[in-house]
Amino acid sequence: DDPFTIDVVESIGLVVMEEGSHIKVDPGAKVSLSGDLVYVGGSIDAPGGSITITGAGEFPLPTVIEQNATSAMPTVYLGPSARLSAAGTTVLYPDPFGRRSGKIYAGGSISISGNIVAEA
Repeated sequence: DDPFTIDVVESIGLVVMEEGSHIKVDPGAKVSLSGDLVYVGGSIDAPGGSITITGAGEFPLPTVIEQNATSAMPTVYLGPSARLSAAGTTVLYPDPFGRRSGKIYAGGSISISGNIVAEA
């Protein structure tokens, strides 16, 4: 805190995933982004796993500013280049006899909560 500023803005947990960024995890893994405000502009790949994006239930505005708000403010923003995938996949293991063996992961899940804006 700065003694020369007025305590109008409280601290806000901000998660920003810029355009062009990429998170890719192993099959069956989980990815979770959580904050007061969450912006996703990049891509998240969790084959056969889960993706959870959680923003605040309401915009974290100080009381003075809240009184002037005229509509719901977004807490989760999915940009136009955002890509989320939990599609199923197959993982093949080496077999000493040359047979195809491995594990099949069914499609996973994607969960998004908060005040959501998703661009085309």
